[in-house]
Amino acid sequence: FLDDDSRVRHGSNFLINLDNDIYTFERSPEANLINSISAEGTSLTFALDRGDWDFTSITAYRDLTMRNADDVDGRADVRSFEVDRQDLDESQFSQEFTFSGNSIAGSRADWVAGAYYFEEDNDFYWALRIFAPPTTQNFRQDTETSAVYAQLTWPFTDRLSATAGARYTKEKKTIDAIQYF
Repeated sequence: FLDDDSRVRHGSNFLINLDNDIYTFERSPEANLINSISAEGTSLTFALDRGDWDFTSITAYRDLTMRNADDVDGRADVRSFEVDRQDLDESQFSQEFTFSGNSIAGSRADWVAGAYYFEEDNDFYWALRIFAPPTTQNFRQDTETSAVYAQLTWPFTDRLSATAGARYTKEKKTIDAIQYF
């Protein structure tokens, strides 16, 4: 878990400062300075050992929320380059099941098989001011992935074996992007 509401101050290459102090940071009186980040996540691993075969389940969830607004150029006299608003809401979930073992029908073959699922949702919005009222952009991105896999290592002798494996993955991504002037 992370919760950060610090007031980060940024340096600027555009700074015009009569006292020639490169460490002075000014900002427009209208600028809204925000830096807020909240991140949390958890995972759970369950393992079962049955002698000749094992089962493992890994479940995970993560959530991120970020709010940001900043006066990027560091000039108090004009509102020339500012991020009036920047918001990100992101969440993701994943689940994996794995079966593995070290024998098949009495042989010493090593094997593993499993399934994986992942889902992520992103909403991003920002308003950027460059010498004019801000333009805004809104992005919505979704990802969904699923996969199955298997691998087998067959020993022919103590020093020679062959390994074969396969994985099938299906992934769907969508993005909606809107630009407002």
